[in-house]
Amino acid sequence: MHWHPNPGSTLNSQILVEACGCAEALGGAKDGRWKTSIFFYRPMTRDGGAAGAVGQQQQQHPDLPRELLGVALHTSGRASTSPSSAHSASSSRPTPRSLRSWRSSSPTRLASPSTSRPAHHKVKHRKRPPQTLGFERRHRIIAAEMAPHRLCKKPRAVKATAAAAADALISLPRDVLDEILTRLKLRDAVRTSALSRAWRHRWESIPSLDINIPWGQPPLWAVDSILLRCSGRVRGFQVDLDELSLRRLHDWLLVLSRRGLENLVLRPHEYNFFPLHSTVFCCRRLVSLDLFTCEIPPFPQGFEGFPDLKVLSLRNVKLHENGEYQLEEIIETSPLLDKLILSEICIAGDNFIEWEIRAPNLRHLTICSHVDYGWNFAEMPYLRSAVIDFWEYVGDRDFAEFVAGLVQVTKLTIYTYAPVNRVKILETLVTLPCMFVNLTNLKLLVDFCELAPILSIFCFLRSAPNLEKLKILICGGENQSIEATEEFLNAQWVDGMCAKLQILRVTETNWLPNEISFLKLILSKARLLCIVSVSHADGCFISHEEPLLELQKCTRASAEAQILLKGPEEE
Repeated sequence: MHWHPNPGSTLNSQILVEACGCAEALGGAKDGRWKTSIFFYRPMTRDGGAAGAVGQQQQQHPDLPRELLGVALHTSGRASTSPSSAHSASSSRPTPRSLRSWRSSSPTRLASPSTSRPAHHKVKHRKRPPQTLGFERRHRIIAAEMAPHRLCKKPRAVKATAAAAADALISLPRDVLDEILTRLKLRDAVRTSALSRAWRHRWESIPSLDINIPWGQPPLWAVDSILLRCSGRVRGFQVDLDELSLRRLHDWLLVLSRRGLENLVLRPHEYNFFPLHSTVFCCRRLVSLDLFTCEIPPFPQGFEGFPDLKVLSLRNVKLHENGEYQLEEIIETSPLLDKLILSEICIAGDNFIEWEIRAPNLRHLTICSHVDYGWNFAEMPYLRSAVIDFWEYVGDRDFAEFVAGLVQVTKLTIYTYAPVNRVKILETLVTLPCMFVNLTNLKLLVDFCELAPILSIFCFLRSAPNLEKLKILICGGENQSIEATEEFLNAQWVDGMCAKLQILRVTETNWLPNEISFLKLILSKARLLCIVSVSHADGCFISHEEPLLELQKCTRASAEAQILLKGPEEE
């Protein structure tokens, strides 16, 4: 495109912007990124002489401009549009009136520097005067400012600052960096590879890490890539196993057994039993073992136990026939065992022998089962809390002797519902063979429609002189088979019972007469009682106004006793 301003006019950036827009429209460079270059050049006549050369200024045509303005467009993926190409493109389009008049009145044909010339025609290029270099440089700067800026995700200053901070952090001592990365979650530790090149593979040298795959994410690819790239010790391994990862579990356990695994949590993604490989017994450095919905394999040859195991949780697991022997050996060969949970375990077979839980350092015990698998308690001097949930106790053994093995506890929960052998339990629970001197918190599951559960409450209250908190969860129906009157309950009371009781909580009440009589008895006997909290059952259709009014009017041994009514959602 050949363009020159009118005589006497002054060039500015706005005129140059319009000239560039015109060149863009003529060249058709509207797509993609493009760059504009503006420069001045002198026209050449056909005879090869410079129009502005010294000595030929007299022969220059009066309509011929001394200097022409050239605009070049450089686009990505397109051929650059030079002044000659712009001129050829303009020949196929309507020419502005000013250019048509100039071309028709000019007898001399012009050629731009980029126009092709015959081979025999030689052009002598003259050096530009020194004063024109500054003018050209200035217009190149203007052209650079007019080019569109590329979008950048981060400013260079921000990138430089982040890189400097990362480099400053990487310069810390190795043990300090290891401590920082060890305290991070594995996902965050891997993300440090984006800080700089020095951090790209730094997380792979972590001395110890925890692998915890969130629920719902496929663990196969993640676990394989981590175990292959990171050779450090694996402290914890917790995954929800899907169908594909179950096939690799044996290989993972074999690798983890050589990496000093301490915490292992395995559960299936769906509620289906999966066979556990015997490699799990090779992880001798385990501190915590949590298995859910799996089949425990037999011991491998040479099994020596878990010398460092402190937490053992077996929930909804299956053991082969005579699995009680295996369970007893696992507990006995874990001398540091502190917490034991046996919930809904299933042992194949019908006949079970009596065996003992030998854990001298055990502090917390939970047994939830609807079948008596013959367990007994050896001496456990450090036991502090116990939860015994025999939902339907059917054993023929002495239940009082069984409970006496928990005499050291300070917090006890006993849930026994609808025992089949009620006569046996009633005879053994009249008095316990021992006193729970350390017991301060007691939770009981009681059916006030039957006589045996009511008597069991007084049996425990007589054997716990230092009891401070009592919580009773009421179960059963609304039809009383026996009426426990106030006279009958007073006959069960002995001196020193509930002497230190401060809080009584009764949940799921149906406001039966036996329940109200028991509450009135505690209010009239407990001298240190502060709070009596009562919550009614969801399906209770009896209004609580009259029972509460009756409790408010009864005699109270403690002037500070308060009666609170709470809904089921507040418990």
